[in-house]
Amino acid sequence: MPGDALYDVVTLLFSSRCPRPDLPDEIEARAVSARHTLAALLDGYSADAEQRSRATGVAAVMSVGAADYLVELGLERSGATTVAEFDEEVARRRFLADWWRQQP
Repeated sequence: MPGDALYDVVTLLFSSRCPRPDLPDEIEARAVSARHTLAALLDGYSADAEQRSRATGVAAVMSVGAADYLVELGLERSGATTVAEFDEEVARRRFLADWWRQQP
């Protein structure tokens, strides 16, 4: 199915236990989860060495895209109920993008 690969990226961004700035005590455990999720996705697609070398960069770009999309939606359409909740969700996506950029 054409959307399968996109679904997997969305799974990585939103369903995996990725690092979060608001849960500093869990960052390492969540980092392990995120790395394992990405590795499983790459294994499932029989990714070659070049694809694997770019994977964390792709995850970072998708995280930035998710943050930018939330900003485009705005508070009213984002699902957030307060400005603080909205700002926290955008910050969480940007934090995740920075985290992915730092991964080997």
